Amino acid sequence: MSATTKNAVEAFDSIKTHAESIKNDEQQSLCNPSKGDAWAQGDLLIVCLEAVPAGAEIDQAPKAQLAIGNTQGSRHCLTSLQGVTMYKVKSGNPLDGPVFETKNGVEIDHPEHGNLVLPPGTYGCIYQRQYAEDLRRVLD
Repeated sequence: MSATTKNAVEAFDSIKTHAESIKNDEQQSLCNPSKGDAWAQGDLLIVCLEAVPAGAEIDQAPKAQLAIGNTQGSRHCLTSLQGVTMYKVKSGNPLDGPVFETKNGVEIDHPEHGNLVLPPGTYGCIYQRQYAEDLRRVLD
C-alpha cells in the first residue's frame, strides 16, 4: 500500500469514527426561538411562526402525528395534544404541513432522530421535497 493510499485510508477511518460518534437521536430542547427559526427532525422542518397564518382553520379532529404515513420514518408525533391547537392551512403546496400553537410547550417524538422539545409558541411544519419534476414531499 502506497503512503498516499495509507494516508487516505487513515483519514477516511478518522472521519468515519467521528461521524459514528455523533448522536442524532438525543433530545434537543429549544429556548427562546424567534420568528423564522427552524429545526430539522429528519425529513420534517419545524419553523417558529409569529402567528397562525391567515385563513388557517382549527383542525376539529387533530392528530398527534405531524407527518402522516405508516412507516417508522414518518412518525413525528406530538407526545401530547394537551394545550395544543392544531390548524389546517390550505396553501395548495404539498410541502406545507400542519400549523400548531402550544400554550405550555410540547415535545415532538421520533424513534430515530431524537425528541425535540419546543417552548410555548406557534409552529409550522414543512415536509422535505422529493427530488422529482413535480412538487411532492418525501414519504418515509
